[in-house]
Amino acid sequence: MKHRIKRIITFIASLRVAIVLLALIALYIVIGTLLPQHSSPQWYLQRYTKAGPLILALSLNTIYSSAIFIVLVVLFVINLSLCTALSLKGQLRQLASSFFPSFTKSEYVIEDVTEEQARRLLKKGRYAVTEEGGRIKAGKFRIGVLGAAITHVGLIILFLGGTLGNATSSEDMVNLLPGNAHHFEKEGFTLYLDDFYLTFDENGAVKQYFSEVTVTDRDGTTKSEKLWVNK
Repeated sequence: MKHRIKRIITFIASLRVAIVLLALIALYIVIGTLLPQHSSPQWYLQRYTKAGPLILALSLNTIYSSAIFIVLVVLFVINLSLCTALSLKGQLRQLASSFFPSFTKSEYVIEDVTEEQARRLLKKGRYAVTEEGGRIKAGKFRIGVLGAAITHVGLIILFLGGTLGNATSSEDMVNLLPGNAHHFEKEGFTLYLDDFYLTFDENGAVKQYFSEVTVTDRDGTTKSEKLWVNK
């Protein structure tokens, strides 16, 4: 039983599972990029007459907060966590100053170099030099063995943070003309579009889109801001 559990954990933590999960997550992200998100169900049924029901059934209209996407991310986080935990013991062992990989005499041969020259060269290269049993041992940058673990932790934070942010955020779409306003009842604020204009480059192509907006909160406080694409 113990051996079976170990095999299951090893499989879940494997690179093969990670690649499959990443491919599925990437596929969902591509769909979420190409398919407009958070529109009304009627919009999808009218725009995509054949695929509309499937889009709604798979929650492709709200991909980043859908159960399928969240499950994929959670499974990927579990995969990374187990992979990190299984490899961390060996990495910590390599981090110790007393650790040196074993090798045979035929693997590394340095000719025409005296021991004193070897010590001097190693110290010049900022190696930590130790001597044991008549052998010179040197090592440096041992912290590098933790690179994979640090990368895994960073990915876990990135995926969990992104998923949590998307799952708890809200999004809406409104069309306004300069001088118009829209009240968001649930959020309790009103958005005014004060002005909208474009700038052009020397060839006449659109360079940037600008919107000057004012937000009025339910308590009467206001804030004006100039927005442009990607801000």
